[in-house]
Formats: sequence, C-alpha cells, structure tokens
Amino acid sequence: MAGSVADREEIPRLRITRTFEASRDRVFQAFTGKEGVRIWFATPSKLRWLEEPQIDLRPGGRYRFRVGDGKRVWTIHGSYLEVKPPERVKFTWLWENDPIHGDSGDSVVTVDFQERGSTTEMILTHEG
Repeated sequence: MAGSVADREEIPRLRITRTFEASRDRVFQAFTGKEGVRIWFATPSKLRWLEEPQIDLRPGGRYRFRVGDGKRVWTIHGSYLEVKPPERVKFTWLWENDPIHGDSGDSVVTVDFQERGSTTEMILTHEG
C-alpha cells in the first residue's frame, strides 16, 4: 500500500537531552564558541586537536574540526543551516573517512537550548 509506514525510508535519529546549571546564553556560547568546542567535541584526556577549530557561526558559514588519538585521525566539517542565539543551532555533519567505520557520513545536527528557570535544557538531535 503506497504511503504506508513500511514504504517510508526510516532516517536514523539520535536524540539526547541534558540539563545544565547555567543560563541559556552561557550554554549556547559554550557549545558554539571556540573554547567550548575544544571540550564538547574532543575529550582532552583522550584526543588532541590537530588543528585549531574553524568556526564561522552564521547561516551558510562553515566549521571544521580535526582531532586524533595518536593512531587515528577524525575530521568533521559542515555548514551552519540555522543559527538563532541563544535558542538553536543547526548544521550539517560530514565525516572525512571515519577511521573506525572506514567511510564518510553525511547527517544533520539540531541543538535546541531551552531555559528552565535557572537551568538550561539542551536537546541535541542527530539525523541521517
């Protein structure tokens, strides 16, 4: 039957929600600013940055992150599709030859920041 759930291709989706004891502005800046990105995207005790994170935080702007563990290298890059400080950022996520899976990936990440009194709820949805 056309249009049934079985006919629709399922898009893989990961959704993570976390609450932080900080203002929405502070959490947004920590997630999108260069110093925060160095911690969010590469655990310092496990990975080291091989080049400075490149971030042009605006719709149509690009980013590029390159980290390694001494044996493998991960390069992630993409474009910002939507930037609405301090409530939302949406961007493409492209792997360059993932050293674990051996291929490149192409997906979209949306991160919403919602004020909850004195805390901020961050909802990250990764699709594709």
